[in-house]
Amino acid sequence: MELLSAAHIRKAFRSGGVKVHAVRDASFSVSEGEIAVVIGKSGAGKSTLLNILGGLLAPDEGEVKLCGVIYTA
Repeated sequence: MELLSAAHIRKAFRSGGVKVHAVRDASFSVSEGEIAVVIGKSGAGKSTLLNILGGLLAPDEGEVKLCGVIYTA
């Protein structure tokens, strides 16, 4: 059973008048019993992605599905 999925998640911020893409088209799923790890270099968007998955940030585009409930941008 799929517990968590993310489809085409995108998030950008403005910094000094410049658009900075924190997450670009992230898609994945985690099924019951699976363990997932988010790794990457500093500034790659790991914390932004986790904040979106946790409902602390809204994605600019895409959807998150948690236990069958869909959360969209």
